[in-house]
Order: sequence, then C-alpha cells, then structure tokens
Amino acid sequence: MSIMFNNQLRQILLLGLIILLGGMLVSELYIFLPGFLGGVTLYILLLKWSISI
Repeated sequence: MSIMFNNQLRQILLLGLIILLGGMLVSELYIFLPGFLGGVTLYILLLKWSISI
C-alpha cells in the first residue's frame, strides 16, 4: 500500500509540475500567441496547395 501511495503521489506532483511549467510558458510567451495562431491558420489554409506542387 505504501509503494502505491508513493507512485500516486509522484504522478500527482509530476502532473502539477507540468501544469505549472505550461502555465508559466503561456504567461511569458503570451505576446507571441497571436502570431503563432496566425501561422498555424495559414499553414492549414495553404496545406492543400503546398502538397500539390
């Protein structure tokens, strides 16, 4: 039972760390988010033409 609790606690802490780092990354790079979304949109819209060439 103690080993299972340790594994579960380790997984919860790792998930919390990943969420915390992801939140910090989004908050620090918030200025670049519109440009990234615009680039993804253009990529999706022009994908058909770039494959046919």
